[in-house]
Amino acid sequence: MMELGCGIQINNKKNAYKVFRKLLTDDNKRKEIGDISTEYVQKNIGATEKIIKEIL
Repeated sequence: MMELGCGIQINNKKNAYKVFRKLLTDDNKRKEIGDISTEYVQKNIGATEKIIKEIL
């Protein structure tokens, strides 16, 4: 998720506060991350089924 641009690494409590504050106040960044995440999920719908079919 980090490579896609929708993951955020949290290193400590101070960093977490800054990240959450940024997401709460920056509508554009929040939407960007949400859009990337949604696209990722939509592209991977059915992935578990495909993997299970390969294993069995």
